[in-house]
Order: sequence, then structure tokens, then C-alpha cells
Amino acid sequence: MFPTSQLTANIETDGSPMPLGDLSYFLYLFRALYVAAREEMTSSGQFQIESIDQVNRFARLVAKRIGTSAHQFADFASRKLSDQEDIRVVNIYRQNPLFVVFEGIGLSLVTCAIIAGGSFALNQDTIELPSLRTMITKIQSAVSRQRRD
Repeated sequence: MFPTSQLTANIETDGSPMPLGDLSYFLYLFRALYVAAREEMTSSGQFQIESIDQVNRFARLVAKRIGTSAHQFADFASRKLSDQEDIRVVNIYRQNPLFVVFEGIGLSLVTCAIIAGGSFALNQDTIELPSLRTMITKIQSAVSRQRRD
């Protein structure tokens, strides 16, 4: 079992109402990435964040793992994890930006955020993320790019 931590995601918004479809689709994609990252951790033995370069390399491996077929997102998103290892939403604050506090495996959370276009500093518990639609596009782009490689 991997240790868990909390990560606050600051998601850029323009203050206008968010389409529920965008939010739910982003959370679906984010969980699929999270599960893929957890499985990549298990198979590669990668457990800790030591450098930003290391996280970027790991993110490419995760995008490749999840990008092997069009049905992989659904498969990863629906996989069961133990209650201790699954991703959880601890709090949501609707402001500008939107703050979502996630709890889960640290490397998996950071990897998801990187693939979604986020930026972070090592040893921080906050990550800056672009808008929901931008993140959806970035996730789809990262996965389709890995399918071509």
C-alpha cells in the first residue's frame, strides 16, 4: 500500500457558471489517469517524487499506458482500488479559481495534474491548473500523442 497525501488543485475559472458536463468529464479523466499512474508505480517500482524531470518522464509513461486503446480510459476509470489508495475529494471551494482538495497517492495525484497541464513546485501541497476545458484538451492530446509514438 502506498502512502497518501492531500493536494489542493487551483483550477482557473472566469467566475461564470461551469458546465456540469465539463466538470464530470474532467473528474472521469482525472480518475482514469490516477489509476493508470498507480498501476505504473506498481509495475515500475517508482514511488517518490525526486525531481520535476522525473515526474515529467513518469507522466509520459502513464499517458502511454492509458493510451493503448480508445477503451482504456473507461477501463482505468472503473477499476476498483482499496479505500486507502483510491482518489478522494476532501473539499471543493467554488471561487475564482476553483479549489479542489484531493486526497490520494502523492505521485499519482501530481502525475495526473502534470498530464492535465498543471504546474507545481516540489514539496508543495498546491498545484495550479488551467480551465476545465483546457485540461480536458491537454489530457486528450497527451494520450493521443503517446498513441502515435
